[in-house]
Amino acid sequence: MKIIRYSKTGFEARDQDFHMDRHVYYHLYNFKLESYPEFTRGEILESHRKLVNLYRENLIDFKRGIWIFIDGFKNDHSLNHLKEKVPCFEADIDENAEAYNVNWEYKLRVSDNIVKIFGCYIPEREISKISNIKRRCDE
Repeated sequence: MKIIRYSKTGFEARDQDFHMDRHVYYHLYNFKLESYPEFTRGEILESHRKLVNLYRENLIDFKRGIWIFIDGFKNDHSLNHLKEKVPCFEADIDENAEAYNVNWEYKLRVSDNIVKIFGCYIPEREISKISNIKRRCDE
């Protein structure tokens, strides 16, 4: 399966400090149910409990990794946070490689259809399943 990544460092794993603070550490240490409207608390609490389990079971996966798109399915809205033009790299990946959805809510495979729409996050331990890395000249 062909994937692409916009990055100055290609497919090299990166620390995910921002996302760890925003997602993982928030749910593990800073979650306050009372900060949500009362009528939403039941659903919020159910979602929170699922995320806590996911984050505890897979904590190491979220510390270092990369964000990728399936080639041909890039979502320009997902690139809005880039402050400057960065190179695009392409590579092949085993379609059974494990990944997480972009909001770090569940584990999936890079071959899952939802990845075509939004891309996904690949933990560092799965990067060894990436091969044939090349820098694209057309992007």
